[in-house]
Amino acid sequence: MPFTVHSSRFAVAGALGALLAAGCGGRSSEAPAGGSVAPSGAGTTASAAKPAVGAAHPHGANAGHEHAGADQPHGHGPGGEVILYPKLAPEEIQRRRGEAGYQVDLAQVHLKYGHADDAIRAIQKGIGILGEFGEENAVYFYVLAKAHQAKNDAAGYRKGLEDAIRVYGALHTQAKKADIRNFYCEKLSELYGELGDSPKSVEWADQLGSEGESDVVVSRSKARLYLANAQADKALKVLEEAEARATATAMKEQASYNIAEVLLRLNRTDDALARLKNLSEGAAEAPLRTQAKRLLIDVYDKRGELDKVKLGGEKLGASGGTTPPASGGTPRDGRSDGGSDGRGGNPPGGGAR
Repeated sequence: MPFTVHSSRFAVAGALGALLAAGCGGRSSEAPAGGSVAPSGAGTTASAAKPAVGAAHPHGANAGHEHAGADQPHGHGPGGEVILYPKLAPEEIQRRRGEAGYQVDLAQVHLKYGHADDAIRAIQKGIGILGEFGEENAVYFYVLAKAHQAKNDAAGYRKGLEDAIRVYGALHTQAKKADIRNFYCEKLSELYGELGDSPKSVEWADQLGSEGESDVVVSRSKARLYLANAQADKALKVLEEAEARATATAMKEQASYNIAEVLLRLNRTDDALARLKNLSEGAAEAPLRTQAKRLLIDVYDKRGELDKVKLGGEKLGASGGTTPPASGGTPRDGRSDGGSDGRGGNPPGGGAR
């Protein structure tokens, strides 16, 4: 997946998908409407959580060009958020971003052809150009970690993750807006999960807060992080609380769908079945009705009752019928029609990854 390097805020946002497609893991911070809470890899261990680090800031690639002038030690991003640059003229910041982005572009090519050492050198050069606390380095250090992982360098992989955590932690400390703090909390939870530090991962997940229309969306992200740390009961509780608080029908139904996913993981198939039947027949939005029907197949499969599922007029599992691959009861990816594949979703504010 090619991308273009721009001298703009977080031009690397589009780069990560391409870099990770060349052999590195990743996930979306924000599932699409109707999205699943199920983390990839079945979410049975903390290490199953894969960070969505396609952008270092939730307002995306073109947000916040108000940078430091001669009288400002730091620049300011959207809404006056402090960005961690030294005292540099705006033109110099733009120049550095362009040069650093070019190095990431080179790293993409190196990784594609299995040249991990060359990729590491290019990314390190990009980090050096930006300076210790360039915001983009939250992404670059993660990509550096994955390049070390590609060459089976466990120590380098761990150090890259720890450096990404350090930059994200600094960005979180400076953040003032709730959605931006949530973005960094989620990244930190995912990174600690990848490090295998489940207590820290859960600690950062606990800090995700929501209110109003964002409540169900943030609660879904929070539940996903809990599932990634094998805490399905905690995930269920946060979703049930969000469902109870929801006033809009669409949000309440979305929460119900996500609850059904968790119930399936907990092997509470009777409860999951009741919710999904209601949603498949009466959900206000057609994509959610379709998703509920898909997840019903998993429920019936887990119950050994595929004969109760009809697809195209034929019963699944019946003689001459169509039998889908066994899912083992694992929830599907929760994609809505035309939605994201779980790797390229947009962070809050609509920025590209």
